[in-house]
Amino acid sequence: MMRSMATQSRKTLIAALTVAVPAPDGSMQIFPAGQFDAPRGSLLGAGPWRLDAAAATALIARIGALSNDILIDYDHESIQEDAKPPILAAGWLARDGFEWREGEGLFHRSPTWTPVAAQRIADGELRYVSAVFPYDRATGHPLDIISVAVTNSPGLDGMQPLVAALSARLAETPALNPNPDTSMDELLEQLRWMLSLPLSSGATEILAELQKLIDKIKGDGEVAATGRANLLVYIAALKALVGEQTAALAALKTGQPDPTRYAPVALVQELQAEVRALRQEGTAAEAGRVLEAALSVGKCATPAKRTYANSLAGLDTEGKAIPGAVPNVAALRAYLDSEEPLAALGGSQTGGKQPEGDGQPGQPNATELAACRMMGLSPEQYKVGKADLAKRFGGVK
Repeated sequence: MMRSMATQSRKTLIAALTVAVPAPDGSMQIFPAGQFDAPRGSLLGAGPWRLDAAAATALIARIGALSNDILIDYDHESIQEDAKPPILAAGWLARDGFEWREGEGLFHRSPTWTPVAAQRIADGELRYVSAVFPYDRATGHPLDIISVAVTNSPGLDGMQPLVAALSARLAETPALNPNPDTSMDELLEQLRWMLSLPLSSGATEILAELQKLIDKIKGDGEVAATGRANLLVYIAALKALVGEQTAALAALKTGQPDPTRYAPVALVQELQAEVRALRQEGTAAEAGRVLEAALSVGKCATPAKRTYANSLAGLDTEGKAIPGAVPNVAALRAYLDSEEPLAALGGSQTGGKQPEGDGQPGQPNATELAACRMMGLSPEQYKVGKADLAKRFGGVK
């Protein structure tokens, strides 16, 4: 069951209503029937509000789809911005306990009170129940119940700013301001299934089928009177919802958004991809320079250490870049800093004589020749590997 039929074109607002508690039969009245307004400031919001059987049926179904029961707190403590835990419960409203009483209003059959709250109500210390609810600005219908509280202040100090804050937060809540396309599609899908219609059926075909069902029920003498009345109310609510969603969706689709305020999604995604690619390229180049500097002083002399360093640099065991791999430069630096350079590379191994290849263009110097011997590489193999690193990471000399 859909959570709400509010849309962006019919913004949801907040109100608070206070009524006496308890009712003579132990039930709790949440809203009166028909039109109601703000007596002596006990109802906050832009009334008047209206509740009839169809709107109540939709509201009961929405509450019944919740996962948790509704909390009854003290003086709306649970929705105060500066509330400090723990929030004490005065009682609970089971989500399946709401009912519509024709001519009276919306009731909860049997609230569950804590012993402390029950005693305080019995002693007359608490006299009112206050419900905070979102409502449709166009119809005045309550759409949900946000909070229920026991209170002695029908017009709570600070309630007006609290109501305004709740309205602002609710405007950003997808549950009560859904994407019209998504909510409409979900509703139509459920109605197609219920009416056994083809998947291609649109809102017009569904409305026509609902009307046929109403006509059939009205003429079926075998259907019990009470069951027929309840079903007619439910189907009427469905018809109204389909019509409202269709109109709202059409209004949104015919709107002309200001192109100067929005960037095309494809362009934004393309720019994001370019930034990621440039960032990865820079990271790979830095990792290559760090690794080359460490190898030049004899660090990571064993194959196992070299393989591990390569993995941190985003390279495979042969020193080739792994597609999609992102080098971890910080981890690579930390690992190489912990490695000791090869002692043989710390001084001269030629007795002060210029070694073979040293000073000759394109030939390995003494340090590089020592590294070749440690890794079992020929000077030519070393030159090829060094050139490959320079090509991949840039700046490697």
